[in-house]
Amino acid sequence: MQLVNQDETSHGVVVEITSGEELVYSAGRTLDAESDTQLDTFTENGEYQVAVTVDGDTTVETYTFPSDDSATTIGIDNDGQVTIST
Repeated sequence: MQLVNQDETSHGVVVEITSGEELVYSAGRTLDAESDTQLDTFTENGEYQVAVTVDGDTTVETYTFPSDDSATTIGIDNDGQVTIST
C-alpha cells in the first residue's frame, strides 16, 4: 500500500484494517507535506473496514482489496480528506 500526502502540511497517519471485529493490519507514519511512502504490504483480498486516522481524525470506509496485484493507494487531499483507491 502506498500512502500519499497531497496536502501542504505534514500529518501523523495511522491505517488500521479490520475484518469483522478483528484487527488484521496496522501501520503508522508521519508523512511530510506533498510526499508519499510505502506501507507494509497487505496481501489479503476481499472486503474490509479501513480506518485512516489523520492527526487524530478518523475516516472509516468499507473497501474491497482486489484479487490481482493492483496497488492500493491511500491519499490525503489538500483539504485533509482521505481517499482509498486502486
